[in-house]
Amino acid sequence: MGQILWADWHTLGPAAIVSVAVLLTWHTIREKLGRAGPTRAYALGVLAYFSGLVLSALLDLPSGPVIVWMLAGLALVLSFRHSEPSSG
Repeated sequence: MGQILWADWHTLGPAAIVSVAVLLTWHTIREKLGRAGPTRAYALGVLAYFSGLVLSALLDLPSGPVIVWMLAGLALVLSFRHSEPSSG
């Protein structure tokens, strides 16, 4: 919360651009995701957070980066799994 006090236009610009891009992406794919989209996103976040903390503790690595890598890795795995053509 205190970091906003030290923010200037130079640092807010990139954050605003990323926020707009995320919102536009969410808006364009929300019909495809349906009502289960947010639930899946939260479940992915919880799984990534938990597995990142466990992996961080086991390997004595910093928690923040490990959680981010777990989130990215799980998202990639699930996106590839979801995009595979069904055999049937």
